[in-house]
Amino acid sequence: MTATIYKPDSVISPHPRVTRLLGQNPSPFTGAGTNTWLAGEKTPVLIDTGSGYASYTALLDESLSSRGEERPSQCLLTHGHPDHSGGVAVLARRFPGLAFRKMPWVKVDEKIEIPFQPMADGDRIEVEGGLTLRAVHTPGHSPDHLCFLWEEEHILFTGDLVLGAGTTFIPRETGNMGEYMASLEQVLRLNPRRIFPGHGPVIESPQPAVEQLLNHRREREAQILACIAKSTHTPPTVENIATEVYKGYSPALGPLIMETVGAHVDKLLAEGRVFALPEGPPRYHI
Repeated sequence: MTATIYKPDSVISPHPRVTRLLGQNPSPFTGAGTNTWLAGEKTPVLIDTGSGYASYTALLDESLSSRGEERPSQCLLTHGHPDHSGGVAVLARRFPGLAFRKMPWVKVDEKIEIPFQPMADGDRIEVEGGLTLRAVHTPGHSPDHLCFLWEEEHILFTGDLVLGAGTTFIPRETGNMGEYMASLEQVLRLNPRRIFPGHGPVIESPQPAVEQLLNHRREREAQILACIAKSTHTPPTVENIATEVYKGYSPALGPLIMETVGAHVDKLLAEGRVFALPEGPPRYHI
């Protein structure tokens, strides 16, 4: 993969025992790039890998060296999407014997060609330097999505469940809007003191931030229901709904918007709040 040039703010330390490294994979979909995290001391754990760019590996080497460390003890993955797991093969070559752990998702895991140690909800990882990380299953963005709760500090590493900027994309085929919203409710119950997200800045006030995400999804749902309800003569398709509800958004985000609207519609179908016409292309009515 082509190397990119990283900027000085690619590395920050939001906590004396945690370093955030940007994955060197900026894009319209990842923002400034994927946040990866070195947590612990002497033999830290690495959370997520970025996309696998050579510049990220160099950045990781420099960060480890500046901390007086040689390698991570293991790598935990929040989920299998390529901007979080795409560096697995590169890091496996760079650090022979490095263990990679994640919740299984067979159709994705088999493409990475590096064996994973399975993780499940409630699993705990003891990291040198006073860190106990507990896996919290938070599906919705993907079926294998895990957050990691640093129990001693009550800090939550949220992957793509909660972002420091923007909202999470819910793919229609492999995601689930109902599960995503339930996972946000789970974060509210955990009541973390801080959130270290998979993209964007650290969230210092998690409760209002997560409430805002839930309210945003509820508002979108209400807008979608209103769009369907008023289209009595010609029931709308997902594309019609997306065009109506997401006016003024960048065309580059069109595919993501269509997927997310479709995920909302699927949630409403499952709840019996909307119905699909029995014939022709999928159109929806109240």
